Amino acid sequence: MQNNCLCGNFERFVVITPKDPSKLLSSISPFLVEKFVKAISCTINDIMSMRSGNLLFKCTTEHDVGKLLAVTSLGGASLHKSLNSSRGVIVTNELIHVPEDEVLENLAKQGVTQV
Repeated sequence: MQNNCLCGNFERFVVITPKDPSKLLSSISPFLVEKFVKAISCTINDIMSMRSGNLLFKCTTEHDVGKLLAVTSLGGASLHKSLNSSRGVIVTNELIHVPEDEVLENLAKQGVTQV
């Protein structure tokens, strides 16, 4: 029996935007950003400055994503709400009679926040 797990191929992106739109993250010292990243994780290697002035972090582990999503500020910046989540639709007859609270409770471990 072969194990076809692609466990090493984890890749996610997290975008950080400033709380105040008039302040660009490009004005934050790159040394501060480096200290911030090292305090969170040693494995985040790719950080890109976007044209919009936001910072894009490429994460290779789920642990790094969780750490970045738990951050509330970086030099007056906050996490971008819509780029750091996704929306999906589940269509199945088995869930028609299951209360929404029960579905949410059982899918919470997978990161589901709303049903």
